[in-house]
Amino acid sequence: MDYAAEIISRFSNKHGQLPTSFNKLYEGREKYTKKLGNSMSSIISEASWFSDIRYVRDSLIHYGGNAIVFGEASDGVLFQIYKNGKDNLVNKKYLLFNENLAYFEKYSALYFSHLLVFLNNLGHHLLKDFPKNDGIGETRSYASGFYVIHSWIETLCKELEADEKQNSIA
Repeated sequence: MDYAAEIISRFSNKHGQLPTSFNKLYEGREKYTKKLGNSMSSIISEASWFSDIRYVRDSLIHYGGNAIVFGEASDGVLFQIYKNGKDNLVNKKYLLFNENLAYFEKYSALYFSHLLVFLNNLGHHLLKDFPKNDGIGETRSYASGFYVIHSWIETLCKELEADEKQNSIA
């Protein structure tokens, strides 16, 4: 995300006036609105998921947190992240196998999809001022990992839609 902040800074012609740390940019987005413009400021504000990822990352990297994998292979990859040996840092109900363990596939699908949407919105915003070049096609990747994460995202979306439908009936 720091690369995204650097790109935002350079495209805004405010390099040196905007932070190149996405965390600083996100936390200070209101004070940078004039330099960013309302549209870019809105794109940054929509990255509310960043705080969740940052908290987990900082817990693991800086504060002695541990990621531990549990369970049987037939249950999927079940994990939890602990800080100080007791906190369940991954605790969104729809990501959980039970009250203590989360599905890695769902966790990855959720945050990877948030990242893709953010990057897509950022790219569209940054490229809107460039002349269209008909000689350039779409960007594609055929990496096998994308097929896997795509299937995880589809599965999570279907589960969330079914839960939403069930909750609206109840």
